[in-house]
Amino acid sequence: MTSRGIFAWLLLTMAVVLAACALVARFSRKWHNPSASLLLAALIPPVYGNLITTVSRVQAPAEAGYLIFHAGMDLLMFALLRFTFRY
Repeated sequence: MTSRGIFAWLLLTMAVVLAACALVARFSRKWHNPSASLLLAALIPPVYGNLITTVSRVQAPAEAGYLIFHAGMDLLMFALLRFTFRY
């Protein structure tokens, strides 16, 4: 397996673990669980964008991965501000 494949596998594993943590945080009984689960879920799109960019060998999918990554970073900043204001 190449280093690109290992890195893609690690990114995919990280995205699945983040999704599981977001689900656990969503059903927690604490008062800040919606903003905490949104923060965890907002970490997933940049990871997928990075995954697409990493595994693509053609320019068009790599550019789509960049767009997903940057849109996910905008969502992450929104979720981080929401979590900060609510906490």
